[in-house]
Amino acid sequence: AIEAGLQRLTAQTEQLEYRINRIVADGTNRIGDLEFRLVELEGGDIGALGETSTLGGEEALAAGGTSGGGQAATDSGSELAVGEQADFDRAMQDLDAGSYQVAAEKFAIFTQSYPGSPLAPKADFSRGKALDGLGDTREAARAYLASFTGDANGQTAPKALFELGAALGRLGQLDQACITLSEVGVRFAGGDMVAPAEAEMTALGCS
Repeated sequence: AIEAGLQRLTAQTEQLEYRINRIVADGTNRIGDLEFRLVELEGGDIGALGETSTLGGEEALAAGGTSGGGQAATDSGSELAVGEQADFDRAMQDLDAGSYQVAAEKFAIFTQSYPGSPLAPKADFSRGKALDGLGDTREAARAYLASFTGDANGQTAPKALFELGAALGRLGQLDQACITLSEVGVRFAGGDMVAPAEAEMTALGCS
């Protein structure tokens, strides 16, 4: 009976830990977005924005417990809620099919339904691509920024930073576009997105 009680307590603790980690990640993402909007409104240097500090400190995400109750582990060790991967995949299918409006809506719903999801940076990036497909460059730029700030060192980060810079260029914010694109080579030297970023800088006439 004691062993069963301990197992229940352990499972409850892990579930709470998982929820806290997701809340921290979501809060950090929202703060990063607010920082971008403030800098943009004040005409500041978007490229100078650093990585947003983790809400509650880095130790807030240090404990990466596992939780039960129907959650699947990703390759990076993070966990997905039931239906999370399926919802993401359905939105991707719409994007791949060129149903940009539907895809953008599904990705927006995804980020609201699964705050702090390990798939959130990919979802935000894909929402940006869908919005680009609709010709909504400004909102696409915000989606790319959300993707980058969501995981500034992750797999999607170089592409998100490049697309953010390119979108700023299309919006006529050439100085900010050049600064942002130059950050691709600084942050991800030797990566696949460095050459496209340099080509985009040349096309924009960056000095």
